[in-house]
Order: sequence, then C-alpha cells, then structure tokens
Amino acid sequence: MAKPLNLPFGTKSLRSTADIENYLDNLSNDRPLQFTPYYSPNATFKWSGNPDRTTTEFVTWVEQVHTVVDEKLMLQKAIFNAEGTKIAAVINIQFRGKENVRIDNFGERFGPVWPGHGPLVRAYVWYNLDKDGHILEAVEDIIPIQIATLPENAIPSSL
Repeated sequence: MAKPLNLPFGTKSLRSTADIENYLDNLSNDRPLQFTPYYSPNATFKWSGNPDRTTTEFVTWVEQVHTVVDEKLMLQKAIFNAEGTKIAAVINIQFRGKENVRIDNFGERFGPVWPGHGPLVRAYVWYNLDKDGHILEAVEDIIPIQIATLPENAIPSSL
C-alpha cells in the first residue's frame, strides 16, 4: 500500500472546461498541490492496462511516470451531465522522453520514447464527481494517435 501523501483534497471543483484545463495543466506540469484539490480523498483511478489505484497510489504513479517522460494533456472536448456529477472528456496526450531516457515500447503498447520524442495518444476519460464537483472515480481508455518513429540511423537495441 502506498504511503499517505500530505496533499490537499476536495478544495477545487470541476464545473467547467476551464476547470478541467486548469486541472490538466497542473497534472501535466507536476504540480500536485494544484491538481489534487480536484480529488475526493477516496477517489479511484481506473486507467486502461493498469490496476485500479487510490488517490495516493495514482499521484505516486504519475510522479513516477514523469521521471521518464514529459506529458502534455490537451482537452479536446468535455460533456457535462445536467446534475454536474459526470463528465465525459476527450484528452490528447503528448509524451516526450526526458534527457537520457530510452524506452523500447512505452506503456508496453505505444512504441519508442527517447529524449524529446514519444507517442501522441487520445484518452477518453469518464469522471464521476461528488455533489461538490470533486473526482470520486476516473475511468480512462487510451488509444494511440501517432507512434513515434525512430530515425533511420538509430540503433533500436540501444533503446
């Protein structure tokens, strides 16, 4: 079990596309003090190809991913239900390897990652919110849009 984090939870609400864009910007830029306030302390994250995670486990996992790649999350579309308790979002994500990082097959399905290069993927995320607009559950499915292609002079075994 992940060690509890001393982070703020449940102080910001997802009520508009601007709120989602703020959340995604802070998530992209490793600012947990700015993105965890959107989470209920008991939130569950169900990311395709990964085990379900608690809030603490999810934040820890995001921090680990960001040690090897930069991630830019870009909201394409968001649909809110009338009650303000559900959001369906389409999010494009550009991953780029950090300096000295070489991965053969990022996420075991998205191809190579190396400094400044990586896949562009599309995530479909369904957010279930509490009455105050805090994330209770996030369910994600992800597909590749563009796999990074190694230059012809690259030696694949060096990745």
